[in-house]
Amino acid sequence: MVFRIENHYSGVKLRNLTTSLHQPKKNGYGATQEEGFIMKTQLRFFKVILFGLAVIFVALSAAKGVEVALAASGILDGKKFIGPTGEKGKKVDHEDVLSFSDGTFTSSACSPYGFKSGPYTATVEGDSIHFQAVTVSPTHGKMEWKGTLKDGTLDVTYSWTKERWLWTTFREYWFTGSLKE
Repeated sequence: MVFRIENHYSGVKLRNLTTSLHQPKKNGYGATQEEGFIMKTQLRFFKVILFGLAVIFVALSAAKGVEVALAASGILDGKKFIGPTGEKGKKVDHEDVLSFSDGTFTSSACSPYGFKSGPYTATVEGDSIHFQAVTVSPTHGKMEWKGTLKDGTLDVTYSWTKERWLWTTFREYWFTGSLKE
C-alpha cells in the first residue's frame, strides 16, 4: 500500500493512495486538473532533455570515430621499410622490404611465393602508428601482419598459416626495419 501524508494548515491526514486512485472523488481521480497538467509538462520536459542528451552523445561518439578513421586512412602510403626478419625465437634469416601504397601492404620477400599485396588498416595512438594487414597466396596460404611504427622504426610480428588436408602449418616471424629514403 502507498500512503500520502497531506498537511492542510496544521491538520495532518494520512491517505491511502491505492484506494484514492481507483475510487473516483468529487474532483476526479485524486489530482486536480492543474496538478495533472503540471506533472505532464514536467514529464515531457524531462523526456525532451534526455532525448537531446542522447542525440548529442551519439553525435559526439560518431564524430570522434570518423576523425580517427580519416586521420589513419592511408597514413603509411608511400613509405618503405627495410630490415632483417626471421622466425620467432631465432636469428636473422634474410632481409625484407615492407611497402605501403594506395591502401595496400606488400612484402618483397613473400612476393616470389605468390603473396599478393593486401589491404591494410592503421590507427594513430599518441606518437605511434599501429597497422594490420593480411596477404594471401593461392598456393602458400595466408600471412597476418601486425606492426607499430614509432620514432622511424617499424616493429612487426607476423604469422604464416597454410592449411593442408591432414595438418596445418603455423609459424610466427618478426621484422624490424627503418624507413627507406
